[in-house]
Amino acid sequence: MNKLVIFSLSMILFAAQTFAESEGHHGDPHAIPTRAIFWQVVNVAVIVIAVMIFYRKTINELFVKRRATYIALANKAQLQKQAALSEIAEIEQRLNKLRITRDESIVRAHQEAKEQQRLIVQEAQAYAAKIKKEADDSARLEMGKAVRDFRTALVEGSIESARKVLKTDVGQTDHQRLQKKFVDTVGV
Repeated sequence: MNKLVIFSLSMILFAAQTFAESEGHHGDPHAIPTRAIFWQVVNVAVIVIAVMIFYRKTINELFVKRRATYIALANKAQLQKQAALSEIAEIEQRLNKLRITRDESIVRAHQEAKEQQRLIVQEAQAYAAKIKKEADDSARLEMGKAVRDFRTALVEGSIESARKVLKTDVGQTDHQRLQKKFVDTVGV
């Protein structure tokens, strides 16, 4: 504290001397005030020396702290840069993986689509064959039923014709002819 008071008083005195000396040239208005400049330089030198003596530790500590802060910020920025670079590398790796898996997915989807198409065609063909078989079976059954109905109708018609003929006076020759016609018609 004592040094600080002495320093402040000396500064005030040197400044007062400089201001007092500056008005001392009553002669030529264009003359260079060398004496005033000399005392100003001395004052500045005294202030610089005093600041160096009294505030050396404080200024040193200030610059050391600033240096440490700058180094810490630079290290932090370097870590952030490395983190960002690793994140970029990870994102690029993911993108490459997605590109690769995209192509694989497309190929797999095409294969699955072809397999599904093959299965659908196979099922459709099996279903069509089943429907055709059922239609053929149904047609055969209907044909057999129609033939039976036709034969039944033919036999009934023949029997009915025979009754009519028998009701009328049929002779031996007519009877033989009817039997032959019946046999020919029925196919037995």
